[in-house]
Amino acid sequence: MLRAGAYVGEVIRRNDKKTKWQWIDLETAKSLNPEFFRSMPKVIASAAILYNGKSGFVFPLAKVEKYLENGSEDSVTSLAQVMLSK
Repeated sequence: MLRAGAYVGEVIRRNDKKTKWQWIDLETAKSLNPEFFRSMPKVIASAAILYNGKSGFVFPLAKVEKYLENGSEDSVTSLAQVMLSK
């Protein structure tokens, strides 16, 4: 999950020409948006988060976890396509 999620995140981060994404950890995300992250548990799926420098967060590790649990209905490919088409 970690390697696949990191790969998906890097694909988004490196190929999104409109948004400058950066990796942050959960504690940093909580400091940036305490209300949104208040009840988010510290688990592997929230260990690395992409942040756009404004108010946008993407959770590639969590998306891979959902894909592994639910199958193709939680497509990792579609996450990258949607993020890169904006």
